Amino acid sequence: MLNHDSAGETLRQLFATPDVVKVHQALAAGSELEVLRIVGGTMRDLLLAPDKVRDPSQDLDFATPLRPDKVEQLLNEAGIKTIRKGRSFEHGTVIAVLPRSESSGDYRQFEITSLRRDIKTDGRHAEVDFTEDWQEDSNRRDFSINALYGDSQGTIHDFHHGIGDLEERVVRFIGNREERIEEDALRILRFFRFSGLVGETGYIDPNRWCMRAIQSKTHLIDRLSGERVWMELQKILSISDNKIRSEILRVMKAMGVLEAIHPSISEIEVEWLLNKQKLAEPFDALVHLTALLAQGDGVIQEVAERLRLTHKELNSFKVLNEPLLPRKVTNVGLPEKSEEKLEADKRNLDLLRASQKYDEEIVRARLCITAARDNRNNKALSLDLTEYYRGKISFHITGDDVMRELEISPSPQVGEILQAVEDWWLLGKREAGREACLEYLRKEFGEK
Repeated sequence: MLNHDSAGETLRQLFATPDVVKVHQALAAGSELEVLRIVGGTMRDLLLAPDKVRDPSQDLDFATPLRPDKVEQLLNEAGIKTIRKGRSFEHGTVIAVLPRSESSGDYRQFEITSLRRDIKTDGRHAEVDFTEDWQEDSNRRDFSINALYGDSQGTIHDFHHGIGDLEERVVRFIGNREERIEEDALRILRFFRFSGLVGETGYIDPNRWCMRAIQSKTHLIDRLSGERVWMELQKILSISDNKIRSEILRVMKAMGVLEAIHPSISEIEVEWLLNKQKLAEPFDALVHLTALLAQGDGVIQEVAERLRLTHKELNSFKVLNEPLLPRKVTNVGLPEKSEEKLEADKRNLDLLRASQKYDEEIVRARLCITAARDNRNNKALSLDLTEYYRGKISFHITGDDVMRELEISPSPQVGEILQAVEDWWLLGKREAGREACLEYLRKEFGEK
C-alpha cells in the first residue's frame, strides 16, 4: 500500500529546504497564483519509494503557471543563475542552477517548466502554447502516473487517477492510446520503462488494450531520432530487477518493438545467467545490448549508427564485440578433435585471449555475452570466471623463438605457428612454462 501521509510530509520537507525556498520565494514575487509544484519522477517516488527522495540535495522538476521568460526574469532578479538548454526553453523549461556549497564548485539543478498545452504534434516535435490551468497541463502528459503534482502544503493533485494506478502497479495512457502514441512514438518505449519502475513480474498482459495499441503503432518508432531511442532503451536495459527486465524485453520482442528499433536486435537471453551467477555488480546497458544482438558483420556499426552512440560508448561497444579469434581459425595445434570440441575450444580461446588483453570487468562482461549467445544454440559453457581470468600473464615465447627452433625465415607462417602454440598454452590454463612451450613447438611443428 502507498503511504499518503508520509508522502505529504516529505513534500513539505522538500519545499522547506533552503534552495527550494529561495526559488519559490523568487517566483512568488511575480504572481498571486500558486506558482510552484513538484512534478514527475519525484512524485512517483514519494509514493512508491519515499526513501529515494529524502535527500534534500537532489535535483527536482517543477511546474509553474508563469511563462518561461517571466520565470527567467524573476530568478535572475533574485540572484539565481539560469540556463537555457536546446529547444527546451521554447517548450517552456528554464533550468535554475544553485551551488550545493560555497566551496565545492558542485551545483544542483531545478527544471522549471511552464504549464502548457500541445497545439500541434507530428510524432517527433510539438508546438505548444502556455496556460495557467494545472489540469490542462496534466491532459497533455503521457501516463496517469506522470501527471501527479505536489504543492508546498503537502497536497498531491491527481487529475487522472494516477495514485490508483500506482496502487495497482499499472501504466495507463491519458486519453486515447493510439492518439497519444501518434503524437510521440517514444511513448511506446516509455510505457515499458515505467512498467519496469512500477511493476512486478507478470504484470504486462499482451491482451490489454494498451498493448494492442502499441503493437499497431510500432512502425512509428522508425521516425524517432537515435538519441531519443537510446536514451529510453538504456533505461530499460538498466532496470535492476533481472526478472522484471527480462519480462519487459520478452514482451517488447513479442510486440515487435525490439525489431522496430533495429532488425538485428532479437531478445535477451543473458538473464538466466545473471540470475544464477554472482558475477559482481549488474552490467550496464551496453553489455545487455550486445547480448541482444545477433552476430554478424556490420551489425555493430549499424546499431551504433541507429542509436547514435557517443564516441566513448562506441569504443566500449566495439570492445565488447571485438572478435579476438581470426576470421578463419586455424586448427593447427588442435589435432584430432571433433567439430564440437573445436567450437568449444574456440569459444574458450576468445575469452582467454580477452583475459590477456582486458581487465576483469570486460572479461566478465564478455563471458556473459558468450554464455547468452551459446545458450541460444543450447551449448554448454563454463561459468566460472576464475577459469578465464587469472590476471595478465605474458606468453613465454616469441616469433624469434619460432624461427630459431624451426630454422625458418620470416613469413606469415611464423605468426600462425606462434598463435597455435599460444592457443595451446591458453587452453592449458597458462600453466606451461617457457621450456614446455618450446618443447610443444618442436614436437608439433618441427620436422617429423
